[in-house]
Amino acid sequence: MRAPNPRHLEDPAADAGHFLFRLGLAVLVVALPVASVMSRRLMFTLLPVGALMMIAGVMLATSERILPNVRAVLMRPAAIAALVLTGWVAASMLWSPFPGPASGRAFKSVATIALVALAITLMPRRTRTSNLYLPPIGAGLAALAAIGVWLLRPMETAPFELEANLPERAGLMLAVLVWPALGALAVRQRKSAAGLLAATVVVAAYAVDSAVALVALGAGALAFGLAFARPALAGRALGATFALLLLAAPALVIGADRMIPFNLAPEPLGVWAQLIEGQGLRLLSGHGFDAAARGLLTGYLSSEGPRHALFALWFDLGLAGALLGGFLLLRAFTFASVQPHPLSAFMIGGLTSIVVVAIASPASYQLWMATIVCVAALSFAAAIRGQYRTLRPAAASARFTDAPTPAL
Repeated sequence: MRAPNPRHLEDPAADAGHFLFRLGLAVLVVALPVASVMSRRLMFTLLPVGALMMIAGVMLATSERILPNVRAVLMRPAAIAALVLTGWVAASMLWSPFPGPASGRAFKSVATIALVALAITLMPRRTRTSNLYLPPIGAGLAALAAIGVWLLRPMETAPFELEANLPERAGLMLAVLVWPALGALAVRQRKSAAGLLAATVVVAAYAVDSAVALVALGAGALAFGLAFARPALAGRALGATFALLLLAAPALVIGADRMIPFNLAPEPLGVWAQLIEGQGLRLLSGHGFDAAARGLLTGYLSSEGPRHALFALWFDLGLAGALLGGFLLLRAFTFASVQPHPLSAFMIGGLTSIVVVAIASPASYQLWMATIVCVAALSFAAAIRGQYRTLRPAAASARFTDAPTPAL
């Protein structure tokens, strides 16, 4: 008697869930990067659509209980720190000079991060390895689109201060998203494709004249090289270095301002040193979320002041925000360092690129950059959970096997 075809035994709801999951992933890692090269606003529509499709797909395809998984993730140290930081952001609205605009931006940022975090949390432990090709496709198409826009369109100006023009945004986006794409190709052992993608992204960053993107790619490549042989050591060392830099930033600024001759000191350095010395208790509490960005735009702060994430974190959230941010940064590098080889090296390279972009560019002030970082995190999560069964076992050594667990 012939065994029934397994396809006839599948659950239609599970099939629909698999389709929704993959479609949502494609929206986030393929459609969103390409659309971001063409439009400033489209990514903010595509991200919730893609994330909700992924969440709905998981709920249809699996019978696992969702709340216990979410509760277990929320009990982890990094999640607790993120929740405390969210609470501190909310509390800072009480003393913010711009409570209305800051509240709106805080809500959008927290909602974006929470939605992507939920999609990552509900993602099955095993996903189909074919999903690993989606991030490289998205990064490659976005790089080609950036080159095409540079060739066909005149260079546009930014719509307002602290915002980058579309080509600059494309370069910074590629500097972040190329790393999970390369990691996914490395998991699938597609070395030639990874080399071609890396070269295309570098050409695109050069074409759009994004110096910060090129520096971030170079720093990421250096971190990748250090982490390739000793990922655990490199990840922890880089994480500790960046976390200490974040925590010691005010002391370093004051020390540098006093040691460097007045006529040689950069103007932003002197402005920040004066702000630190005159803040008093504000150095502990900060001025409120989004105060740095709004202050630069409204004249509340000097236009010659610094414009990067280190200054914004200290000025907005003070010592409490710096401590929580440094802890989360250290945990991110530590988590990357314990992932399987070679994905760990690509994660460390990607985190380094993100840190460089945050330090060297005011892009960290914008919601679109937080959105891109969320997409990168989701792409890395898909790569981590798509690593199983990358090598097919020999038939002779697998005479009897259990039925495989369905993967999304």
